[in-house]
Amino acid sequence: MNYLSIFLLGFMYASIPNLKAQTHTKYKISPQKVILDDNLVTFLGSERIKVIQEADSVLVYGLNPDDNNKHSASELLEGFYISNKAQKIKEKDKQALQRQIFQIQNYDSEGVHELCAFSPQIAFEFYQQQQKLRLLLCFYCNELKFFDSKSKAIGKSFTKTSSDWKLLVNRIVNPNNKRRK
Repeated sequence: MNYLSIFLLGFMYASIPNLKAQTHTKYKISPQKVILDDNLVTFLGSERIKVIQEADSVLVYGLNPDDNNKHSASELLEGFYISNKAQKIKEKDKQALQRQIFQIQNYDSEGVHELCAFSPQIAFEFYQQQQKLRLLLCFYCNELKFFDSKSKAIGKSFTKTSSDWKLLVNRIVNPNNKRRK
């Protein structure tokens, strides 16, 4: 590597806010270990990370945020109408979802820029023993929100790689849908 390349890499690295060199924490996502950025550990918290990484099961729901009809509480998830009943996702899809969640580059370090009224179309529910954690995804503004077992919002963040999320969600929700080349 020449000096110009090193200079450019250093310049690019220094220009990324909040992602400066830091220590990282090791976590296990079965069957392999991954190293999580400390910013992500701070954002999610170690208890929530444990629920995600050790989830006994993960359910996926389809949501219809545009359905303004009155619904009973059992038809709502975090205030949004459940348009598709819960489906348990496969182990390989759970691991792919965990990897997606645990990649720091999927979170905007600049914070949230409200572009819509948060209209999630998909929700994932992680169960680990008696603990529950929900992740709601809005593809209009690429925002994701986590909710704890008491329906309390846990921060909010944009995802920079909405196409990665869409591909993953499509694969989980439509496993038999083969993409044509």
